[in-house]
Amino acid sequence: MSNQPNAARAQIEQCITLMRNLAFLAQGSGGVAESDRRAIVLPQVIIESAMFFQEDGHGKNIQISLTDRVTQNKIQGHPELIRQVLMNIFDNCIKYGTRDSIITVNQRIRAKSSTAVIEISGVSQYPVRPEDLEKICDLGFRGSNAQKTLASGTGLGLFICKKIIEDHKGRLHIQANGSNGIIFTVTLPVGNVR
Repeated sequence: MSNQPNAARAQIEQCITLMRNLAFLAQGSGGVAESDRRAIVLPQVIIESAMFFQEDGHGKNIQISLTDRVTQNKIQGHPELIRQVLMNIFDNCIKYGTRDSIITVNQRIRAKSSTAVIEISGVSQYPVRPEDLEKICDLGFRGSNAQKTLASGTGLGLFICKKIIEDHKGRLHIQANGSNGIIFTVTLPVGNVR
């Protein structure tokens, strides 16, 4: 009986994520307007995004760990869209992640290129096939490992992540890490941060 409120909350959160993704698609994307760009403090936006999934993670004993909360690296961008990217990635890491694991988040600035890097690594319940990695950000695609779980998914989240990052002149790269590990690497230009 005590799990019913948690299950209902998880379903509502999934609906909210789906609505946010559908709203993004409905708007179309002409890029990120300069007037919408603001300074984004990376540890802050990462923590805010991770907090949304704490209860779901707790249910599977999956923790999200930001390794450096102190260094206040900043980028110039659209805060809500960057938060949406991180939320979609965390959602995938929790839904398809292995129980009793840690999702590790690193954030840094590459000094030579003035590029921000956010690296999110987790452990998937099932191995991620190399051929799935090539299509994982395609619209509507769900990997074979995702199809083996009861977790719901639409194939919209990572497609939208890639689109948002590209609209910010950045790059989203996803790679396998060992047999069941996966690493999401987001690179974004720092821009003129004030």
